[in-house]
Amino acid sequence: MEVRHESGAKGASSAALAERGPGVAHVVVAEDNDCLRNVLAIDLRHEGYDVFTARDGDEAIDHLGALWLDGLEPDLILTDIHMPGRDGFEVLTYVNGIEWRVPVIVMSSFVDGATREEAKRLGALAVLDKPFSLQKLNVLIREALVFRESSLKNCRIA
Repeated sequence: MEVRHESGAKGASSAALAERGPGVAHVVVAEDNDCLRNVLAIDLRHEGYDVFTARDGDEAIDHLGALWLDGLEPDLILTDIHMPGRDGFEVLTYVNGIEWRVPVIVMSSFVDGATREEAKRLGALAVLDKPFSLQKLNVLIREALVFRESSLKNCRIA
C-alpha cells in the first residue's frame, strides 16, 4: 500500500501544509523505491513530521512548485539521487532556483566521490549512503531542522 500525504491526494498538499499545527515540520521525500519510500514515510510520521512522498523528481518538483506558488515551503527535503525522470540533482537545482533556505539530504546506493561532490556543490546538507539506519537518518533530520531554524532566525535579525 502506498503511503501518501495525509490528505491522500497525490499533489494536493499545499492546503494541508498551510493548515498544519505549529511546530510540525513538513518533509518532502522523493524516492523511487516503493518499499523504502513507504518505510521512510511511516518512520517520519512516527517521529511527528508532516510527510509528502514523491515517486520521482518530477512529482517532488511538482509539489515544491505548488508550495512555492502558495507562498509556502517545506522544512526539509530528502531525495534519492538516481530516479527515473528528473533526478535528485535536478531537485537540488530547482530548490536553488527558488532560493529557499531548505536543507536537502540526498541519499543513494551509488555514491562515489564525484556524486558526493556534485551534491554538495548544489547545496545538499548531507549525502547518505544506502543502506542507512533510520536512527542515523532521524538524528540527521533533527540536526538539519535545528540548522534551518537558526538560519531563519539569523535572516530575520539581519
